Amino acid sequence: MAIVTIPLPYVFSNGTTADATQVNADLNQIANNVNANAAPLVAPTFTGGATVGGGLTVSSGGAGITGNSNVLGQFQVVTGPLTCTGQVGFGTAATTWTIDANNRWINGGKTQPFFRAYRSTNQIAGTQVIFDTVASSQGVTTGAGANYDNTTGLFTAPVAGTYLVTYSVTIVNNTGSAQNTTALLLRLNGATFVNNASAGALPAGQTFTGNATSVIYLNAADTIAVATSVSFAANYIVAGNGQQTSLSIVQLF
Repeated sequence: MAIVTIPLPYVFSNGTTADATQVNADLNQIANNVNANAAPLVAPTFTGGATVGGGLTVSSGGAGITGNSNVLGQFQVVTGPLTCTGQVGFGTAATTWTIDANNRWINGGKTQPFFRAYRSTNQIAGTQVIFDTVASSQGVTTGAGANYDNTTGLFTAPVAGTYLVTYSVTIVNNTGSAQNTTALLLRLNGATFVNNASAGALPAGQTFTGNATSVIYLNAADTIAVATSVSFAANYIVAGNGQQTSLSIVQLF
């Protein structure tokens, strides 16, 4: 905002009695000049850092940002584009999502939920697969009753978002004769979401490995689980070798 110099119609000196009409005229002159000359900037340009503690709304024309901007409150673009030649940050200092100059979303605090788990021992097929060993995680609690329960194989989304789910399961036919392996299932809130069926018979002693990837929007508290559906379930084994039977889930955005 520019400095406004306001000429006053009346100037008072020490010892002069101030007349109400004159004082009011001076005040009106100040108000009129401020309203006329100190209007909000139409197209402000920020070349340094800009921090907004409350809500930031772009009502028209977009916002050109040439430096860095940390938006700690709400950020809303009503109309017009948001252009970024520097970096725009969203969130708190510990959980900052940014859009860089190449329009890539980056979680600077690495806070998006992620985990990878695998099956360490063999398990009877035909049930929910329990990936009992957690290899790595961030933003996800693990253990009995946690976001990922490694005693049941159930993942509960800690926050709403779009998740990438990747899973691989190896099944061994231990029946002594050729049998059909029917399906590798991905369950959303207990119901089958994806059915990866296999065709044909699996020879005795042979293995079947199913690999699948799904992108799913989850609400907070939605659940994900992997299961197998096979004939002669008691004689099929989910191989627990830590490599071919694994599950990883990461929030994309």
